[in-house]
Amino acid sequence: AAAGDAERQELLKNLAFTYEIGLRILVCAIVAALGIVMFEERIRIGVLLVAANLLVDKVCLLYYGIGTATKKFGVLSTGNVIGALTAGLLTILLVRVLDIYAQLAALLGVQMLMTLFYESRLKLSPRIHYDRREFIALVKMGIPFVALSLIYYCWRASDRMMIAVFMDVKMLGIYSFAALAVQLVVSLLNDFQTALQPFVFERTVRATTRADFYALMRKPSVVFAYVTPVILAFLWLIYPQFVMLFVPEYEESIWIFRILVFQVYIGNIGMMVNYLLRAPEINKQSRIAWSYTAAALMSLGLIAWFLRSGFGLGAVASAVVGSHCVAVAISLLAAQKYYLEDWRSAIRYYGQLLAPAPAFALFCGAIWMIESEVSDSLLRTTASFVIFLVFASPVIYSMNEKVGLLAELAEIGLAMRKRNV
Repeated sequence: AAAGDAERQELLKNLAFTYEIGLRILVCAIVAALGIVMFEERIRIGVLLVAANLLVDKVCLLYYGIGTATKKFGVLSTGNVIGALTAGLLTILLVRVLDIYAQLAALLGVQMLMTLFYESRLKLSPRIHYDRREFIALVKMGIPFVALSLIYYCWRASDRMMIAVFMDVKMLGIYSFAALAVQLVVSLLNDFQTALQPFVFERTVRATTRADFYALMRKPSVVFAYVTPVILAFLWLIYPQFVMLFVPEYEESIWIFRILVFQVYIGNIGMMVNYLLRAPEINKQSRIAWSYTAAALMSLGLIAWFLRSGFGLGAVASAVVGSHCVAVAISLLAAQKYYLEDWRSAIRYYGQLLAPAPAFALFCGAIWMIESEVSDSLLRTTASFVIFLVFASPVIYSMNEKVGLLAELAEIGLAMRKRNV
């Protein structure tokens, strides 16, 4: 029986690989064909690199998904660290040679490197395999997930698509550089979230009432709502230093990055809600699809209007952050009835999640004033880091008082060690 199960798992793995890669090749071919037909040569090269990235990204995500299913979180985290380190290095090395294409080429190289690393550690060695009956069953089962993925990728690519249509290649390169840096931040934070997801699902099995689900949701949500601004505040300080030291030609990307990182904060507020909607006991993934659809439409509409009206990349980044607010708001409202008793408790809970936001806004304003008014670089840097410490210390202290951060992390860590991850 065990041998039969193993054979079945191998068959499904190869079928899923064939199905996913086949579909992605079709999508990439459409993207490449549109790029060749619709755009001038400089943009055409970028579109072809995007198509190549989409294909390699899917292979990498398949490995990541299987690693998540088999709870190999240590391997996944190491892969993401490798990706974060090599992305910056490759970009610096390639920007002198490939100019505006450096970010896309670096991302392609990083994804290929991560895929090779995952294969070396996970030993999956997937093969192309086609079985008509099984393939049709997979297609039927996977249609909702494919639709969700397509909507999600349309949303996430809407900003760069609109920039490619309305602006020049230089602006696309500057924006893409900042967006890549934000994506690296997201991928590193996702490591902890990926490891947390099965832990959350295990808890939902024991939850039977709204109070149970609220107890499950509250601590991790507050932890992420408090930790994320501290991480982002630190990145607000070091990103400009990195750019001016290694790639000063991308100085214009600094404020784009600083605006885009707010999407990470907003996204982490809604992270636990998405886990709840995906949990087998609730299984309302269609609500997530609706949130992505609304966010994509808002992002496309706002960005097109901003660019037609003559606004710049800062407005594009603001529209992206706004679309994240819409997506998270829809998910929060959709999930509210499963873990909150009434609007009074909802307002109290949302207030806890947004409590660090005013302090974060004050921190950002203070940094902007220092950078505008202080000309001496040493004094400016020293003052900025002092303000960071003044901001971060009470936020971390308050979080530990509210939810017992150290105890919560210890509980999660113990559960992970029991799973041998």
